[in-house]
Parts: sequence; C-alpha cells; structure tokens
Amino acid sequence: MTSNIGESIKTLCKANNIPFSKLEKETGISNGQISRWVASSPSVENANKVADYFNVSIDYLLGKEEQKPVNSEIQSVIAQMQDMTKEEQKQVRDIVNVLHKK
Repeated sequence: MTSNIGESIKTLCKANNIPFSKLEKETGISNGQISRWVASSPSVENANKVADYFNVSIDYLLGKEEQKPVNSEIQSVIAQMQDMTKEEQKQVRDIVNVLHKK
C-alpha cells in the first residue's frame, strides 16, 4: 500500500461520510489543515489525533500497513455488542453470517 497520509485520511473521511471540516473540529485541528496534508505532512500529534479518531494506526495513515477502515455505523454496532451477553453476541454473529451469505 503506497499513499501519503493526506490520501489515507481522505479515504477514511469518504468511507465514513465525514467532511474534513467536521474531522478538524472534532479533533481540534485548525481549519483547512487536513486538506493541505495531501502535499505536506502533519505533526505527529495531529496524525495521532486523526488515527485515534478513526481507530486506525499511524502506520495505516502513512501507507505502511494494510487495514480496512471501519465506518462509524459498524463501530456503533461493535460498541453495542460489547454490552451484550455472550449469547446475544452469538445471535448477532449468526444473523450477520446468514445475511452475508445472501
């Protein structure tokens, strides 16, 4: 996987339907900064903020690690499943498996 950090962040934003402006606001990164990362590199601190926001590694952002981005809806389901019993979690997995085979 070869891409720069700006392209990786652009891909994550698109996959999660999050505009740069929202990402910047929610991570405390200055307005318009992320779009400039396509041509330049962010500070380690800002790269870490974005990695934490999307729950990916900095290596993924740098293009050194293959990792499928997880969209916010899937993250929400995962968070809900953590509060379920083992049996409820198994039922959810069974439903996903049945739907996935269609």
